[in-house]
Amino acid sequence: MMRKLNPRNDFIFKKIFGEPGRERELMAFLNAILHNTLSAPITSILIIEHKELSQQLFDDKLGIIDIRATLEDATIINIEVQLINQYNMEKRTLFYWSKLYSSSIKKGENYKLLPRVITINILDFNFLGTKSYHSTFHLWEDTEKDYKLTDILELHFIEYPKFKNQVGENYKQLSKTRWLKGLEQNIDQTTLEELINLEPAMEYVQKTLDYIGSDPEMISLYEAREKARLDNINMIDSAIEEGKIEGIKEGIKKGKIEGIKEGKIEGIKEGIKKGKIEGIKEGKIEGIKEGKIEGIKEGKIEGIKEGKIEGIKEGQVNLIIGLLDILDDETLALKSDLSIEEIKDIRKKFS
Repeated sequence: MMRKLNPRNDFIFKKIFGEPGRERELMAFLNAILHNTLSAPITSILIIEHKELSQQLFDDKLGIIDIRATLEDATIINIEVQLINQYNMEKRTLFYWSKLYSSSIKKGENYKLLPRVITINILDFNFLGTKSYHSTFHLWEDTEKDYKLTDILELHFIEYPKFKNQVGENYKQLSKTRWLKGLEQNIDQTTLEELINLEPAMEYVQKTLDYIGSDPEMISLYEAREKARLDNINMIDSAIEEGKIEGIKEGIKKGKIEGIKEGKIEGIKEGIKKGKIEGIKEGKIEGIKEGKIEGIKEGKIEGIKEGKIEGIKEGQVNLIIGLLDILDDETLALKSDLSIEEIKDIRKKFS
C-alpha cells in the first residue's frame, strides 16, 4: 500500500511530531532513536512551536522546517528531515547546532548554563562513508578514543537507503527500526497494523496522516513542499550534469595538452635511444672500414721496412761469402751488421 502522503516530507513530519499535543509521539520516537545515548528514557518534553510555519511555507518553499524541543534537564533537541542531498549536510548541522547552543544563554550569563544540544538528521540519501545506517558523533580525543571531552555536542545521522539495505524485513527487532519502518510511504496495511501493535504511539501518526489527507489547505501546503523538493532535485541534477560535461571537456583538453607534452618527451627519449643504437652500428662499420684502410697502409709500410732490412741482410751475406777465405769471423762481424754467430753459420754452410 502506498500512503497518499510521505511521512518524511518535512511539513508532514512537523505535523506528526513537532506541534503541541504531539508530545507522546515525539517522546516515543526520541526514546527509540536516542536509546544508546540517553542515560534514562525521556518522560517529559516541551515542544518549541514555530507559529510562523504556514506563512513561511508560502513565502519560502525551501525554508527549513525542523522540530525543536527541550527536556527536563534543559537538553535541546533539534530534528531535521532532508530528502535532498545538497552536499553540505555536515556543515549545515554544525551551523544549526552552534546557533542553538550559543543562543541558549543570554549575554553575561554563566557558561555553566550552556545545555547539551542534540541534532538528529534524517536523510533520504547516502551521506557518510560509515557502514551503519545510524551514525552518532561526539567530541572524542584523537588518540585516546575512549576519552570524551564533553557530551554537550551530539550529532545523529540516519540514512534511509542504508536502513532499507541493512534492516530489510528485520525491522521488528528494535523500537528504532520499527519507527523508521513506520515512517516509510510505501507500507502495506498488515505491516502497519503490526507496527501499531508493537508501538502504540504510531497509531496517532497514522491518524494525523489521515487527517491531513482530508484537509485541502494541508494538502496544498504538502504539495507545495513536494513541488519545491522536486524542482530542487532537478536543479541539482542539472548542475551536476552540466558540471560533468564541463569536466569531460576540460579533461579532454588537458589530456590532449598532457598527451602532446608526454608524446614529445617520449619521442625525444626514443629518438635518443634509437640514435645511439644507429650511431653505434654506423660507428662500428666506419671503424672497421677505417681500420682496414689503416691496416693496409701500416702493413705496406711495415712490409717495405722489413723488405729493405731483408734486402740489406741478403746483400751482406753474399759479400761475406766471398771474403770467408781471406778474413776471420771477428773481422767479418766488425765489417758487417751481422753477429759472430751469424758469420759462423754462413761459414758452415758455404765453406
